Parts: sequence; structure tokens; C-alpha cells
Amino acid sequence: MGEQMKYKVAIVDDESSVCKSIAELLKKYADDMSLSEHVEKKSFEIATFACGDDLLSANIAEFDMFFLDINMPGSNGLKTAKCVRCVNTTAVIIFCTNYAQYAVKGYEVNALGYIVKPIQPIAFCRTMDRAMTALGKNAVKRVRIKTVDGVELLLVSNILYAEIQIHNLFFHVLDADGNVKVYRTRGTMQKTENSFADMDFARCSACYLVNLHHVLSVNKGNVNMRGGASLPVSRKFAKDFSDNLLSFLGSRGTVNV
Repeated sequence: MGEQMKYKVAIVDDESSVCKSIAELLKKYADDMSLSEHVEKKSFEIATFACGDDLLSANIAEFDMFFLDINMPGSNGLKTAKCVRCVNTTAVIIFCTNYAQYAVKGYEVNALGYIVKPIQPIAFCRTMDRAMTALGKNAVKRVRIKTVDGVELLLVSNILYAEIQIHNLFFHVLDADGNVKVYRTRGTMQKTENSFADMDFARCSACYLVNLHHVLSVNKGNVNMRGGASLPVSRKFAKDFSDNLLSFLGSRGTVNV
């Protein structure tokens, strides 16, 4: 029997029947996967919440996946997702909504996609297949760096960007409270870029290597990052950076199911 991987899932909807339906679909999805000898066994530990405010009072950093209703009392799904992204950058976010036109806003929080209510099993399974692929790609990766204060083990998903100044390398990192901390070490940008290959990082200039998961927008020759930084995109790196960003956004398959 294959090894079982357990994922923590939060279902947030003010309709208890929807929460129950998603939980049942998740169980069936896991059961169907267990029938194959060639697929890693999966199980889901599910927590349900009646509204976004209830979710935000929990430890949202521990969840791997979120199913969020868009229209809820208190903090709606979009506002809740933005709060989730402040402390959990790699979790899969899926919106469940009666209003497909709102789903395009999912780009703002790197949502995987949306499912239209009433939820159809086939559409749900397609979305879950993509979610499992995304979770596999976002498996926890850490990098060890030596700073003036000692050795630090950084979660790659929380690194906003790396900055080089002469031979000093600065890692700008989002902490659990949504604040930005800076770690200084010695190194070269080329070596750092090589170390982060295949982790969705891209150079926007000779001085900056950015985590594409944290890019909010690009305009007027600047890339605007989560955490408030606005970094220049140099002419030399502009095309490659644009290609990498578009490829990344395309791989997310953000809107359509």
C-alpha cells in the first residue's frame, strides 16, 4: 500500500449544506484516488467555518487548501482570501460562488480557480486534480543562509525577493504576522538565481530576484510586491521577466474550471 498524504482543508460558507457537500466530495475524491496502486494515497482533515471572520480567528497558516464562499456575512470571501495570503502564500484557494463574474478577482490572491454552485462532481474533480498538482509543486522548501546573527532557515514560499548590493545579499521575507524582515548574508545574485531555479523566482533587474507568488502588479517599469516594495524592471531583464511572469500566471490556470 502506498504512503498516505494528509491535507488540512478549510471550508468556509454560511450555508451548512454547501459545507457538507464539499466535505462529501472531498471524501469521495480521496476514496477514488485510493483505488489506484500508482497514485499516492490522499486524505483530508476538514474544518468548516460559517464565515470568514471565524476562519481568521483560527490558525490559517496550518491549512493547505481553502474553499471560500464569496458572498458571506462579515468578511466576504475576497477579503478573507487577502488575509489568508498575508500569512499563507502557498495554500490553494478555491472560490465557491453563484456569481462567476466575481471569480476574476481571484487573480488578486493567486486563487487556483472557482466552482459555480450548485457544485457539479465532474467540475469538482477537475479542480481537485489541479489543486493536487499545485500542492505538490508548492511542497515546503527551505533555504539555509548564514547571517551576521547566525544560521537562519527560511521558508522559500515566504521570501518576497532577494536583493544584491555589492557582495551583500539581502533576503526580504514575510513573517507570520505579515511583516517584512530582512536577512543579510554574503553571496552573488547568479548563485542565488541558480539555487532558486524551478521555484517560480525571476530576475527583474541585475539587483533583484523576485518571488512571482508575491507579485501584485507590474506597471510603468516597476514590479509591485506584496509587502509594499516597488522594484524597477530594467530594460535588459524586461522581456525575460515578462515571459516568466506570464508563464507563471498561465500555469496557475487561475479563473476557468
